[in-house]
Amino acid sequence: MGWKQYVEDRSTEQLFASGDNPTVRRCIDGTRVGCSRCVGYCRFEGHPGYLTAEHRQCHDCIGKGCRYYVEKPKKQRTACESRFDQSQRILSYAHAAIQMNRGYRVIRVEHEQENRYKAFFVTITNDYSFDLFIRSVKAQYDVDLKVERLNYDFDVSAAILCAG
Repeated sequence: MGWKQYVEDRSTEQLFASGDNPTVRRCIDGTRVGCSRCVGYCRFEGHPGYLTAEHRQCHDCIGKGCRYYVEKPKKQRTACESRFDQSQRILSYAHAAIQMNRGYRVIRVEHEQENRYKAFFVTITNDYSFDLFIRSVKAQYDVDLKVERLNYDFDVSAAILCAG
């Protein structure tokens, strides 16, 4: 089977699927580049092969409306932020949400396990409820949050609250 027949028998997904070496593709000028650099494929008999952004711009495939050009299909990516440690984001959110209330302060957030975090706070009194804050973090980041008071003496707690 010749190269032309090979290309014509393949769908767009098959052209961009992994082959023998899934990370290297043969371009229209004969060079080999990583598949992440490929943006399309040219089915023209004279130079079939993959195109990088530079090749596509040089040949002006899109501007000419070339019928041989096949654009690389876009992968549908799902949001999977929950797999990553979002401690810093939650801490920043806590600082912004609690900015108006100087009676307590979240000083660190730790990632315990997937979708579970623990926020450590300092306060001088026990008059504060974190229910609203916990619900807002759950709504914003879709994680479970537990809060734990750090038992510092009055002077250290006051210094931390005044520094923030």
